[in-house]
Amino acid sequence: MNNSTMTASGNNTLLDQWNSEFVRVLRSDTLMLVLYIVIGVIGNSLVITVYTLRFRDKSEDRFFIPYLAVIDLIACLVCSSFGISVNQYAVTFTNDAVCKAFWVFSLFTTGTSIFTLLLIAVHRYQKICRPFQPQMTHRRKQLGLVVCIVVAMFTSLPALVFYGTSPVSHPKYNITGTRCANIRGPWTKAVAISYKAAILLIGLGILVSLVVLYCLIGRAVFRRIDFNKKRQEQTSIPNAPSSMTSRDTIEYISEDRNKLSPRTTTKTKKIPGYRLSIMFMLITGVFVVCFIPKLAMMVFESRQEQFWFTLDISGYKVFRFLYTMYIINSIANPIIYGFHDRKFRQELASLCCNRCNCISLAYGRR
Repeated sequence: MNNSTMTASGNNTLLDQWNSEFVRVLRSDTLMLVLYIVIGVIGNSLVITVYTLRFRDKSEDRFFIPYLAVIDLIACLVCSSFGISVNQYAVTFTNDAVCKAFWVFSLFTTGTSIFTLLLIAVHRYQKICRPFQPQMTHRRKQLGLVVCIVVAMFTSLPALVFYGTSPVSHPKYNITGTRCANIRGPWTKAVAISYKAAILLIGLGILVSLVVLYCLIGRAVFRRIDFNKKRQEQTSIPNAPSSMTSRDTIEYISEDRNKLSPRTTTKTKKIPGYRLSIMFMLITGVFVVCFIPKLAMMVFESRQEQFWFTLDISGYKVFRFLYTMYIINSIANPIIYGFHDRKFRQELASLCCNRCNCISLAYGRR
């Protein structure tokens, strides 16, 4: 065995040891990403099943939910798998084609989710704040989804050029590994930074738009709630039979000889789309909170190419968690649906009961 072979073998051993350090440090983050996949696949699959098979009325208010669940399911699988691969091969990621594909699909699914949430916000704004003006038709909703997919595709395709496998050197030992990250090419550094800056501006612009739209929606909803409360107080005044309406029932119960006390069972006047608007507000709120760290990490990466390798072990672990925190949005949505959509809970319970009955009948026949 010659010296060059021995040197290469020694370098490979050191490289494997270096990579093993990252694998060990990021073990908890990797387990979290696996958990994201399990919860995201189960939750979003249930949403897709319930909203496509069990909802016979096909409500226009719930039109976007199954599509968003499909996007979340794909995003959860792609982005979590990408994160696991980066954790396992932090400095030994040698497959350039797989690296580029991961980046493109990760940006594409994330971008489609962002644009779809903006489309939903516009729809809710029209529904709640402009109810007497022309609304988004079924055809326009479908066209809007197509536009979201096309725009997300065009914004993610440049990742084929700006991302891939790039060399990284150990700060102490004379070894060089490869990582899946942004790469240098024949272009100037300003070109790559411009692309990231454009992605950041688009992301921030959409986040600001979502916050503004849902603030307007929230103000309109709570104004109507306050108006309805005042109206109910007026219609439930004692000794005022003329104020009674078909929606208000007043029962008089005798307490003394010449005294009657009213017991009012007024029904709260429902605001069209109120619960669904609150649900979408929560979905967007979770998205904003989970996505801001990702944008911040992209800024740090743009300013310093070796940003990740300037961190100590504990800092690297924390920043990796923040970097992949945006995936939580894809697994949180089914939980929010369960809490805020009563009909979804009913249909899910009915589906589970029917499934249990079928299983029990099958075992009974055996």
